[in-house]
Amino acid sequence: MKSLKLVLLGALALAQLAVPARMALDQVMVRARGVQLKIRCAPIDPVNPFMGRYVRLNLSGEVAAPGTRPVRAGGKHDAWITYSLDAEGFVEPAALHWVRPKDAPSLKVRTWGSVDGGRTTFSYPFDRYYLNEDRAPEVERVITGRDRNMRPRDAHVTVRVLGETAVLEELYLDGKPVLEYLREHAEDAEKTEPGG
Repeated sequence: MKSLKLVLLGALALAQLAVPARMALDQVMVRARGVQLKIRCAPIDPVNPFMGRYVRLNLSGEVAAPGTRPVRAGGKHDAWITYSLDAEGFVEPAALHWVRPKDAPSLKVRTWGSVDGGRTTFSYPFDRYYLNEDRAPEVERVITGRDRNMRPRDAHVTVRVLGETAVLEELYLDGKPVLEYLREHAEDAEKTEPGG
């Protein structure tokens, strides 16, 4: 009886470990095999003591939407957008679908508000880019323009998509990965200082 309890306890422990392990494996698979997409954004940085430091990404837009929104509890609804890529390779949302389309590339999004004039607002499900707690405030100062020496003209993210899963990959400022951008501009600032 005691050995049966140990076996059951061991099986329960393995089952509990299997869920996060599977989630981590899914993320690795999407990053390794997923299609890379670029999405324009305007980041801001809140501090959330429960989530750590991160740059909050404003990845929202407006898109054509069919009819009325399905009735569901709560204000936000999951949906799918079909898209094309513009001349620079950025995602251009084409239309919103309440059910995932099988015949076109699509991304899962959240919608809210009403369908007005055949259009509705949406946001992508990845809205946080985590950084070292010392770097997140620096990125926020740069992006909001409070650090005038390093104000970027452009911010975008890359995501990897495989099937229904999309994983945030990198935040770019003026076409460079965020940490590379900060490093280069910090070096430029040092060179322009008196005695630098």
